Amino acid sequence: MKKLSIKLYLVFYCTMIGLATSCITPYEPDVEWINDLLVVEGAIIAPYGTIIHINRTNEGSSSFYDPNLTNKKAVVTLISDKGTTIATAQNTTGSSYMITDSISFKPGEKYAIHFLINGKEYQSDFVEPQITPEIDEVNYQYKELEEVDIRVSTHNDDPDASRYYRWTYKEDWEIVSEYFAQYTWSYENGIQKLNQFSPENVHYCWASKTSNRILLSKSDNFSENKIKDHTILSLGAADSRFSYLYSISIQQQALDRKAYEYLENMRKNVEQTGGIFAPQPTEIKGNIPA
Repeated sequence: MKKLSIKLYLVFYCTMIGLATSCITPYEPDVEWINDLLVVEGAIIAPYGTIIHINRTNEGSSSFYDPNLTNKKAVVTLISDKGTTIATAQNTTGSSYMITDSISFKPGEKYAIHFLINGKEYQSDFVEPQITPEIDEVNYQYKELEEVDIRVSTHNDDPDASRYYRWTYKEDWEIVSEYFAQYTWSYENGIQKLNQFSPENVHYCWASKTSNRILLSKSDNFSENKIKDHTILSLGAADSRFSYLYSISIQQQALDRKAYEYLENMRKNVEQTGGIFAPQPTEIKGNIPA
């Protein structure tokens, strides 16, 4: 931008003087923060693993831990459209609630999350469970001297099955020190020389990382409900994670269309904002009526 401005200034000197005060105007919107809005996020995953997070909005950040939820616990239950309570979530840490009981969904029924907090009741829309197919293959593509793409493939032969998918992953890799430690220190023995073959001479360890991006794909524009070689993660070919042992575990989840659109909107708000030509952030609405 600086080079372009200087060039225009030199060629169109007179014109730029006239435009300088009229074309560039600072925009300072008067934003009024709306605090203390309840934020609920989570997914119902059978048979185990359902976690519901309850927070509140705060100026300057998207959410924060609400101390009132410690003193006045929320009552979070999974219910069906037949009026049956399926399970009750237990408070684990802070504002997180987990269903630890095994969940079994029945064909033809829809399910929702109902919760009571501070004397007020909230409930999500009833939704039909989506059956997640197995992952067909996890592979990688090596682009010499550039990057390594880790990819996933899946399909579903059921014509009525969901065509919307989400993935999360967990990486583990080995870190090995270039040198063995020669000495150790303790309160009892002070400084002691170590044998390089001593079990106390730990020169390697393991590191791990979980996905922090919203990874989505869909097959609704294809004749077959198939996802082929969808890139989950791209790493530089010289990334230190590949120095020794590396492992990645990928979890797949089928979504209905509304859930996919909600997450896709969230992804765009997070990843595609900040530039001058980026799309404007949009309001994200979930399936819990206000």
